[in-house]
Amino acid sequence: MRSRAAVRAVAMLLVGLVTLAGCGNESSGDQVATLLSKGVAAQRTGDLQVAKKDYEELLKKDPRNKFAFYNLGLIAQVTSDKPTAETDYRQAVSIDAKFALALYNLAILRNSVGDTTSAITFYRQAIAADPTNPAPHFNLGLVLRANGKTAEGNTQINRAIQLNPSLGARVPKDNAGAAGGTGR
Repeated sequence: MRSRAAVRAVAMLLVGLVTLAGCGNESSGDQVATLLSKGVAAQRTGDLQVAKKDYEELLKKDPRNKFAFYNLGLIAQVTSDKPTAETDYRQAVSIDAKFALALYNLAILRNSVGDTTSAITFYRQAIAADPTNPAPHFNLGLVLRANGKTAEGNTQINRAIQLNPSLGARVPKDNAGAAGGTGR
């Protein structure tokens, strides 16, 4: 005897197969995945115009695709279009408030234009979203130290070094105390 859950699962599978059959050769999800893969491949080879076109086409099919917005932000950032990069990263974060990579890049952008208050906020959000990523801890530590919050900055840098010991070699000389010393 079949359970109701099993019957429902089979029914949903059949509905899905019928729907896919009516969509042509490639489902919308497959098209989105293909466009994302093509965009990433083009981006890796440096063909940013093709990548951008693929991501924009993807967004026509899936307007809430955080990865497309994030990758468009990366393209804008490497082409020095900070306002567009920020808009794209913010769009990705509006779709997923815990998208650590977009939060981290927003922090970098805000810091690069001198808005350390926002940068600190975004670094903290990136850390909350992914506490195991050493990069936001490290950068937050440097920003905090530069803003006179030496002890808190050292704590963040030390956490980054715990997560990735090779970062110890990257602590600037004026921040040498962060790797376990007394600080300034």
